[in-house]
Amino acid sequence: MVSIAREFSGECFDFDRLCASCLGGLVLKREQKEAVSRLLEGKDVLAVLPTGFGKSLIYQSFVLAKEMAENSAGCSSSRPSCLVIVPLRSIIEEQINSNEFDLEVKGFSFSKDVLDDIKNNKFQVIYASAEQALSSQFLEVLRDESSALGKSISLIVVDESHTVETW
Repeated sequence: MVSIAREFSGECFDFDRLCASCLGGLVLKREQKEAVSRLLEGKDVLAVLPTGFGKSLIYQSFVLAKEMAENSAGCSSSRPSCLVIVPLRSIIEEQINSNEFDLEVKGFSFSKDVLDDIKNNKFQVIYASAEQALSSQFLEVLRDESSALGKSISLIVVDESHTVETW
C-alpha cells in the first residue's frame, strides 16, 4: 500500500491520464476525483453529495484505479474489492443495473455458494444490506484474513449514510 500511496500522493500524479486509460475516458467531476484520489492515498472519505451526482462512480472508479495502480506497481496478488452497505434493495438493484465499468458485482442473496464466491474474491463490488453485512456468516467471511477477500477488501462504503440511525 505504501508504494501505491506514494504514487498517488505525488505532485506528478495525472488523474486524467488514469481515467483515460483505466476508466474508458470517463471525465470525473472535481469532487469525484478528489474523493477517489484521497481513497487511493489510503485516507478516509466522507462524500456528502446531492442525489444523482454520481457517488457510485467514486467507489467503482476507485476499484479499477487501485487495480490498475497495483498491477503497474507489480504488487498485487489479488484484485481489490469493495463492500457497499445499502439500506434498500431497490437501491442495490439500481446500482447493479447502472454498473458503469462492467465490474463483477453481487447483491441480495448470500447463499453458501455465493458466500464461497465472495470469500474467493469473485466479485469486485459486493452490495449488502446492514443486516446481511452483520450476519454471522458474512462477518466470518469478511474477517477471514487468509481468504482472497480478506486480502483484497480495499474499501467499505456506507451508501445513504443518513439512514444509519434507523438501521
